[in-house]
Amino acid sequence: MKHGGTRLSVIAFAAVAWLAATSSAWGQSMPLDSCTTISSPGSYFLTKNLSAPSPSGTCFIINAPNVAIDFKGHTITGIGTDGSGVTDNGSEEDYATISNGKIRNFYFGINLVASGYATINKMQVTGSLRNGIAVRGCCNTFKQVKSNNNQQLGIFIGECCSALTNVKSNGNGGGIELEGGHFSVTQATANNNNGDGIFSPNCCIAISNSTVSGNTDYGLNLGQEPGGGNNTVIAVKANDNGNNGMMIQSGNNLVSSCTANGNQHNGIELRSANNLISGSTANHNSGIGIEVDNDIGNQVTTCKANHNHTGVSIECPGSLTSVKASHNPSGDILLGGGKCTQL
Repeated sequence: MKHGGTRLSVIAFAAVAWLAATSSAWGQSMPLDSCTTISSPGSYFLTKNLSAPSPSGTCFIINAPNVAIDFKGHTITGIGTDGSGVTDNGSEEDYATISNGKIRNFYFGINLVASGYATINKMQVTGSLRNGIAVRGCCNTFKQVKSNNNQQLGIFIGECCSALTNVKSNGNGGGIELEGGHFSVTQATANNNNGDGIFSPNCCIAISNSTVSGNTDYGLNLGQEPGGGNNTVIAVKANDNGNNGMMIQSGNNLVSSCTANGNQHNGIELRSANNLISGSTANHNSGIGIEVDNDIGNQVTTCKANHNHTGVSIECPGSLTSVKASHNPSGDILLGGGKCTQL
Protein backbone atom coordinates (compact mmCIF):
# COMPACT_ATOMS: atom_id res chain seq x y z
CA MET A 1 0.00 0.00 0.00
CA LYS A 2 2.77 2.38 0.86
CA HIS A 3 4.52 1.76 -2.47
CA GLY A 4 1.25 2.16 -4.41
CA GLY A 5 0.48 5.40 -2.59
CA THR A 6 3.89 6.79 -3.54
CA ARG A 7 3.31 5.90 -7.20
CA LEU A 8 -0.07 7.66 -7.19
CA SER A 9 1.52 10.71 -5.59
CA VAL A 10 4.18 10.86 -8.31
CA ILE A 11 1.55 10.55 -11.04
CA ALA A 12 -0.61 13.20 -9.41
CA PHE A 13 2.40 15.55 -9.11
CA ALA A 14 3.28 15.02 -12.79
CA ALA A 15 -0.28 15.74 -13.83
CA VAL A 16 -0.37 18.98 -11.84
CA ALA A 17 3.01 20.01 -13.29
CA TRP A 18 1.80 19.29 -16.84
CA LEU A 19 -1.37 21.34 -16.31
CA ALA A 20 0.64 24.22 -14.86
CA ALA A 21 3.08 24.17 -17.78
CA THR A 22 0.26 23.98 -20.34
CA SER A 23 -1.64 26.83 -18.70
CA SER A 24 1.54 28.92 -18.68
CA ALA A 25 2.07 28.27 -22.39
CA TRP A 26 -1.51 29.22 -23.21
CA GLY A 27 -1.01 32.51 -21.36
CA GLN A 28 2.24 33.45 -23.11
CA SER A 29 2.56 35.85 -26.04
CA MET A 30 3.84 34.17 -29.18
CA PRO A 31 6.44 35.82 -31.43
CA LEU A 32 5.84 36.77 -35.06
CA ASP A 33 8.97 37.01 -37.17
CA SER A 34 7.29 36.79 -40.60
CA CYS A 35 3.98 37.56 -42.28
CA THR A 36 1.58 34.68 -41.66
CA THR A 37 -1.95 33.42 -41.05
CA ILE A 38 -2.91 33.38 -37.37
CA SER A 39 -5.29 30.48 -36.78
CA SER A 40 -5.44 30.25 -32.98
CA PRO A 41 -6.76 32.72 -30.39
CA GLY A 42 -4.09 34.31 -28.24
CA SER A 43 -1.56 37.10 -27.91
CA TYR A 44 1.17 37.64 -30.49
CA PHE A 45 3.99 40.15 -30.86
CA LEU A 46 6.32 41.25 -33.65
CA THR A 47 10.03 40.70 -33.18
CA LYS A 48 11.14 42.97 -36.06
CA ASN A 49 9.98 45.08 -39.00
CA LEU A 50 8.36 43.02 -41.73
CA SER A 51 7.72 43.33 -45.47
CA ALA A 52 4.72 41.69 -47.10
CA PRO A 53 5.41 38.86 -49.55
CA SER A 54 4.78 39.22 -53.25
CA PRO A 55 2.48 38.66 -55.08
CA SER A 56 -0.25 38.48 -52.39
CA GLY A 57 0.91 41.62 -50.61
CA THR A 58 -0.84 40.62 -47.37
CA CYS A 59 1.04 40.39 -44.10
CA PHE A 60 -1.30 39.07 -41.38
CA ILE A 61 -4.52 37.12 -41.89
CA ILE A 62 -6.52 36.73 -38.69
CA ASN A 63 -8.33 33.39 -38.90
CA ALA A 64 -9.55 33.09 -35.29
CA PRO A 65 -11.43 35.26 -32.79
CA ASN A 66 -9.72 36.85 -29.79
CA VAL A 67 -6.41 37.51 -31.49
CA ALA A 68 -4.16 40.27 -30.13
CA ILE A 69 -1.20 41.53 -32.18
CA ASP A 70 1.27 43.84 -30.42
CA PHE A 71 3.59 45.43 -32.96
CA LYS A 72 6.04 46.42 -30.20
CA GLY A 73 6.87 49.61 -32.13
CA HIS A 74 7.64 47.77 -35.37
CA THR A 75 6.46 48.52 -38.92
CA ILE A 76 4.98 46.30 -41.60
CA THR A 77 5.37 47.50 -45.19
CA GLY A 78 3.32 46.43 -48.20
CA ILE A 79 4.22 46.00 -51.84
CA GLY A 80 2.17 49.08 -52.76
CA THR A 81 -0.35 47.44 -55.10
CA ASP A 82 -2.16 44.53 -53.42
CA GLY A 83 -2.92 43.02 -50.06
CA SER A 84 -3.73 44.15 -46.55
CA GLY A 85 -1.54 44.82 -43.58
CA VAL A 86 -3.96 43.01 -41.27
CA THR A 87 -7.18 41.37 -42.51
CA ASP A 88 -9.83 38.87 -41.50
CA ASN A 89 -9.99 37.77 -45.15
CA GLY A 90 -13.78 37.98 -45.13
CA SER A 91 -14.29 35.68 -42.12
CA GLU A 92 -15.97 36.93 -38.94
CA GLU A 93 -13.20 36.95 -36.34
CA ASP A 94 -14.36 39.25 -33.55
CA TYR A 95 -12.41 40.74 -30.65
CA ALA A 96 -9.17 41.43 -32.49
CA THR A 97 -6.70 43.81 -30.85
CA ILE A 98 -4.06 45.55 -32.97
CA SER A 99 -1.66 47.86 -31.18
CA ASN A 100 1.63 49.76 -30.95
CA GLY A 101 2.95 49.95 -34.48
CA LYS A 102 2.91 51.22 -38.05
CA ILE A 103 1.36 49.91 -41.26
CA ARG A 104 2.29 51.48 -44.57
CA ASN A 105 1.90 51.09 -48.33
CA PHE A 106 -0.75 48.36 -48.52
CA TYR A 107 -3.90 48.19 -50.63
CA PHE A 108 -5.84 48.20 -47.33
CA GLY A 109 -4.07 48.98 -44.09
CA ILE A 110 -6.33 47.24 -41.56
CA ASN A 111 -9.26 45.51 -43.26
CA LEU A 112 -11.63 43.68 -40.92
CA VAL A 113 -14.41 43.38 -43.47
CA ALA A 114 -16.52 40.83 -41.57
CA SER A 115 -15.57 41.44 -37.93
CA GLY A 116 -16.33 43.69 -35.01
CA TYR A 117 -15.58 44.26 -31.32
CA ALA A 118 -12.08 45.28 -32.39
CA THR A 119 -9.60 47.38 -30.45
CA ILE A 120 -7.17 49.52 -32.45
CA ASN A 121 -4.68 51.24 -30.16
CA LYS A 122 -1.60 53.38 -30.85
CA MET A 123 -1.44 52.48 -34.54
CA GLN A 124 -0.30 54.56 -37.52
CA VAL A 125 -1.59 53.62 -40.97
CA THR A 126 -0.36 55.49 -44.05
CA GLY A 127 -0.10 55.19 -47.81
CA SER A 128 -2.96 52.74 -48.45
CA LEU A 129 -4.39 52.61 -51.97
CA ARG A 130 -7.88 52.16 -50.48
CA ASN A 131 -8.98 52.69 -46.86
CA GLY A 132 -6.48 53.08 -44.09
CA ILE A 133 -8.60 51.31 -41.46
CA ALA A 134 -11.93 49.58 -42.15
CA VAL A 135 -13.93 47.60 -39.58
CA ARG A 136 -17.32 46.38 -40.74
CA GLY A 137 -18.85 45.20 -37.45
CA CYS A 138 -20.04 47.04 -34.35
CA CYS A 139 -18.77 47.96 -30.97
CA ASN A 140 -15.14 48.88 -31.58
CA THR A 141 -12.63 50.98 -29.66
CA PHE A 142 -10.08 53.24 -31.36
CA LYS A 143 -7.51 55.06 -29.21
CA GLN A 144 -4.47 57.11 -30.24
CA VAL A 145 -4.83 56.10 -33.88
CA LYS A 146 -3.38 57.96 -36.88
CA SER A 147 -4.65 57.07 -40.34
CA ASN A 148 -3.25 59.66 -42.73
CA ASN A 149 -2.52 60.06 -46.43
CA ASN A 150 -4.55 57.09 -47.63
CA GLN A 151 -6.19 57.33 -51.04
CA GLN A 152 -9.73 56.58 -49.86
CA LEU A 153 -11.08 56.84 -46.31
CA GLY A 154 -8.80 57.21 -43.35
CA ILE A 155 -11.22 55.40 -41.00
CA PHE A 156 -14.41 53.50 -41.87
CA ILE A 157 -16.72 51.73 -39.39
CA GLY A 158 -19.73 49.96 -40.92
CA GLU A 159 -22.02 49.34 -37.93
CA CYS A 160 -23.06 51.13 -34.77
CA CYS A 161 -21.75 51.76 -31.35
CA SER A 162 -18.03 52.46 -31.36
CA ALA A 163 -15.84 54.89 -29.40
CA LEU A 164 -13.02 56.87 -30.99
CA THR A 165 -10.64 58.83 -28.76
CA ASN A 166 -7.63 60.86 -29.87
CA VAL A 167 -7.76 59.75 -33.50
CA LYS A 168 -6.30 61.55 -36.51
CA SER A 169 -7.52 61.05 -40.07
CA ASN A 170 -5.85 63.68 -42.25
CA GLY A 171 -4.96 64.05 -45.91
CA ASN A 172 -7.05 61.09 -47.10
CA GLY A 173 -9.61 60.68 -49.87
CA GLY A 174 -12.16 61.09 -47.05
CA GLY A 175 -11.66 61.52 -43.33
CA ILE A 176 -13.86 59.41 -41.02
CA GLU A 177 -17.06 57.61 -42.08
CA LEU A 178 -19.28 56.15 -39.36
CA GLU A 179 -22.34 54.10 -40.36
CA GLY A 180 -25.09 52.80 -38.11
CA GLY A 181 -25.29 55.46 -35.41
CA HIS A 182 -24.46 55.66 -31.72
CA PHE A 183 -20.83 56.73 -31.89
CA SER A 184 -18.68 58.66 -29.45
CA VAL A 185 -15.87 60.74 -30.97
CA THR A 186 -13.60 62.89 -28.84
CA GLN A 187 -10.27 64.61 -29.49
CA ALA A 188 -10.45 63.72 -33.17
CA THR A 189 -8.74 65.52 -36.05
CA ALA A 190 -10.07 65.08 -39.59
CA ASN A 191 -8.36 67.77 -41.66
CA ASN A 192 -7.37 68.34 -45.29
CA ASN A 193 -9.27 65.36 -46.67
CA ASN A 194 -10.54 65.20 -50.26
CA GLY A 195 -14.16 64.95 -49.14
CA ASP A 196 -15.84 65.28 -45.75
CA GLY A 197 -13.92 65.47 -42.51
CA ILE A 198 -16.45 63.36 -40.58
CA PHE A 199 -19.48 61.80 -42.29
CA SER A 200 -22.16 59.94 -40.33
CA PRO A 201 -25.69 59.57 -41.74
CA ASN A 202 -27.39 57.89 -38.79
CA CYS A 203 -28.47 59.08 -35.37
CA CYS A 204 -26.98 59.72 -32.03
CA ILE A 205 -23.41 60.82 -32.66
CA ALA A 206 -21.57 62.60 -29.84
CA ILE A 207 -18.56 64.59 -31.10
CA SER A 208 -16.48 66.78 -28.81
CA ASN A 209 -13.17 68.62 -28.63
CA SER A 210 -12.40 67.84 -32.26
CA THR A 211 -11.27 69.61 -35.43
CA VAL A 212 -12.65 69.13 -38.96
CA SER A 213 -10.96 71.79 -41.09
CA GLY A 214 -9.54 72.30 -44.56
CA ASN A 215 -11.56 69.50 -46.18
CA THR A 216 -12.73 69.87 -49.79
CA ASP A 217 -16.39 69.18 -48.90
CA TYR A 218 -18.11 69.41 -45.50
CA GLY A 219 -16.16 69.57 -42.29
CA LEU A 220 -18.91 67.75 -40.39
CA ASN A 221 -21.73 66.06 -42.33
CA LEU A 222 -24.37 64.36 -40.16
CA GLY A 223 -27.92 63.03 -40.24
CA GLN A 224 -28.68 62.39 -43.91
CA GLU A 225 -30.81 59.30 -43.20
CA PRO A 226 -34.37 59.58 -41.77
CA GLY A 227 -34.10 59.61 -38.00
CA GLY A 228 -30.47 60.64 -38.21
CA GLY A 229 -30.76 63.34 -35.55
CA ASN A 230 -30.18 63.43 -31.80
CA ASN A 231 -26.56 64.37 -32.30
CA THR A 232 -24.39 66.33 -29.87
CA VAL A 233 -21.57 68.51 -31.20
CA ILE A 234 -19.51 70.30 -28.53
CA ALA A 235 -16.29 72.29 -28.87
CA VAL A 236 -15.71 71.36 -32.50
CA LYS A 237 -13.73 73.56 -34.91
CA ALA A 238 -14.90 73.39 -38.53
CA ASN A 239 -12.94 76.00 -40.46
CA ASP A 240 -11.85 76.59 -44.06
CA ASN A 241 -13.79 73.73 -45.63
CA GLY A 242 -14.87 73.69 -49.28
CA ASN A 243 -18.57 73.42 -48.41
CA ASN A 244 -20.27 73.98 -45.06
CA GLY A 245 -18.33 73.84 -41.86
CA MET A 246 -21.17 71.82 -40.30
CA MET A 247 -24.26 70.30 -41.92
CA ILE A 248 -26.88 68.37 -39.93
CA GLN A 249 -29.98 67.36 -41.87
CA SER A 250 -32.12 65.61 -39.22
CA GLY A 251 -33.47 67.21 -36.05
CA ASN A 252 -33.09 67.28 -32.26
CA ASN A 253 -29.43 68.26 -32.18
CA LEU A 254 -27.24 70.29 -29.85
CA VAL A 255 -24.39 72.38 -31.26
CA SER A 256 -22.49 74.16 -28.51
CA SER A 257 -19.22 76.07 -28.14
CA CYS A 258 -18.28 75.45 -31.76
CA THR A 259 -16.38 77.48 -34.34
CA ALA A 260 -17.16 77.49 -38.06
CA ASN A 261 -15.10 80.17 -39.81
CA GLY A 262 -13.89 80.76 -43.33
CA ASN A 263 -15.89 78.03 -45.05
CA GLN A 264 -16.76 78.29 -48.76
CA HIS A 265 -20.51 77.93 -48.15
CA ASN A 266 -22.29 78.19 -44.78
CA GLY A 267 -20.67 78.02 -41.39
CA ILE A 268 -23.34 76.02 -39.50
CA GLU A 269 -26.49 74.72 -41.21
CA LEU A 270 -29.26 72.67 -39.59
CA ARG A 271 -32.16 71.59 -41.78
CA SER A 272 -34.73 70.12 -39.43
CA ALA A 273 -36.63 70.78 -36.18
CA ASN A 274 -35.91 71.16 -32.48
CA ASN A 275 -32.26 72.15 -32.56
CA LEU A 276 -30.27 74.29 -30.15
CA ILE A 277 -27.19 76.20 -31.30
CA SER A 278 -25.45 77.93 -28.40
CA GLY A 279 -22.20 79.68 -27.62
CA SER A 280 -20.89 79.23 -31.16
CA THR A 281 -19.11 81.46 -33.67
CA ALA A 282 -19.50 81.51 -37.46
CA ASN A 283 -17.45 84.28 -39.10
CA HIS A 284 -15.99 84.99 -42.54
CA ASN A 285 -18.00 82.32 -44.36
CA SER A 286 -18.86 82.83 -48.04
CA GLY A 287 -22.52 81.98 -47.47
CA ILE A 288 -24.58 82.22 -44.28
CA GLY A 289 -22.90 82.16 -40.90
CA ILE A 290 -25.70 80.22 -39.15
CA GLU A 291 -28.70 78.87 -41.06
CA VAL A 292 -31.70 77.00 -39.61
CA ASP A 293 -34.05 75.79 -42.35
CA ASN A 294 -37.02 74.58 -40.30
CA ASP A 295 -39.73 76.48 -38.43
CA ILE A 296 -40.33 74.12 -35.49
CA GLY A 297 -38.67 74.54 -32.13
CA ASN A 298 -35.24 75.86 -33.10
CA GLN A 299 -33.15 78.11 -30.87
CA VAL A 300 -30.00 80.12 -31.49
CA THR A 301 -28.47 81.68 -28.40
CA THR A 302 -25.27 83.55 -27.44
CA CYS A 303 -23.78 83.13 -30.91
CA LYS A 304 -21.71 85.38 -33.17
CA ALA A 305 -22.01 85.61 -36.95
CA ASN A 306 -19.86 88.36 -38.45
CA HIS A 307 -18.34 89.13 -41.85
CA ASN A 308 -20.32 86.46 -43.70
CA HIS A 309 -22.41 87.01 -46.82
CA THR A 310 -25.44 86.68 -44.50
CA GLY A 311 -25.19 86.57 -40.72
CA VAL A 312 -28.03 84.42 -39.33
CA SER A 313 -31.01 82.99 -41.21
CA ILE A 314 -33.78 81.24 -39.29
CA GLU A 315 -37.29 80.11 -40.17
CA CYS A 316 -39.89 81.35 -37.73
CA PRO A 317 -41.34 80.68 -35.28
CA GLY A 318 -38.01 80.18 -33.58
CA SER A 319 -35.97 82.08 -31.05
CA LEU A 320 -32.76 84.08 -31.10
CA THR A 321 -31.22 85.17 -27.83
CA SER A 322 -28.09 87.29 -27.41
CA VAL A 323 -27.06 86.78 -31.03
CA LYS A 324 -24.48 89.22 -32.40
CA ALA A 325 -24.29 89.62 -36.17
CA SER A 326 -22.58 92.47 -38.01
CA HIS A 327 -20.79 93.35 -41.24
CA ASN A 328 -22.79 90.84 -43.26
CA PRO A 329 -23.58 92.57 -46.59
CA SER A 330 -26.75 90.59 -47.43
CA GLY A 331 -28.24 91.02 -43.98
CA ASP A 332 -27.24 90.44 -40.40
CA ILE A 333 -30.35 88.56 -39.25
CA LEU A 334 -32.96 87.21 -41.69
CA LEU A 335 -36.25 85.92 -40.28
CA GLY A 336 -38.45 83.79 -42.54
CA GLY A 337 -42.04 82.60 -42.21
CA GLY A 338 -43.95 83.54 -39.06
CA LYS A 339 -42.94 85.52 -35.99
CA CYS A 340 -39.68 84.77 -34.21
CA THR A 341 -38.74 85.56 -30.65
CA GLN A 342 -35.68 87.80 -30.71
CA LEU A 343 -34.03 88.96 -27.49
